[in-house]
Amino acid sequence: MTKFFQDLMLEEEAIFTLWGSKPMTLIILDHHDETEYLVWYEKFSEEEKQNCRIIETYDLPENWEKWSKISHKFPMKNYLLVKRKLSDDDSISYVYFVDIGQTTSMMQKHYSTFKQILGFDFDPIEVVYDIQNNNSRFWTSVEQSSLLMGFLFGYGELNATAFHLKSREKLENSIEFLEPRPSRKSLVGKVGISTENFPIPAFMSFDEPDAVIEQYQKEREAIRAKYAGKDFLNLTLERLMH
Repeated sequence: MTKFFQDLMLEEEAIFTLWGSKPMTLIILDHHDETEYLVWYEKFSEEEKQNCRIIETYDLPENWEKWSKISHKFPMKNYLLVKRKLSDDDSISYVYFVDIGQTTSMMQKHYSTFKQILGFDFDPIEVVYDIQNNNSRFWTSVEQSSLLMGFLFGYGELNATAFHLKSREKLENSIEFLEPRPSRKSLVGKVGISTENFPIPAFMSFDEPDAVIEQYQKEREAIRAKYAGKDFLNLTLERLMH
């Protein structure tokens, strides 16, 4: 399980939901085989190959299946870790890691915006659990709004709003990609991701200095301190089940 949670928390940035202020994290499980990646990789320009983030072993989808079989042994009271079907493309799966309290609080904070976009009333405390339902009217609607998802993914009100407007071609503004990680998998070398070296959440920043970036940087330092000298898996499971 150590590799599974290292990938989930550090590679996929869910550690900022576990210990920080990020209400939710979306993890994409890629089921393409290695041959397909070799074909894609050879199509990259030399510059793209140089900048490509390299992962030696990508086994998150397989480890997710293993986790699914034993997850009942690790009951979580304050978090949800659920798989949702967002498309008919079987080569991709989507997993949400949710801090129940922070997600509920975020929906309450922006309730009027949620209601305006969704067109109906809802109880934040109830609907947060409904993310486990693939046919949820609430979550199916929320997933279609970049603004609402930006709030829930912890990108900050300004960044979420600016990105939403830009995506609708109503805002001309430069975009800064925060700590970009171009490729989820290539086939040579290693990535040195650890509790000493992991990125803050990646999102589009429209402010400089950006208070959201600064907050995540502070949280990263605090997380590093928490794990210093500790067993990664034991501390992570302890937090999940507290």
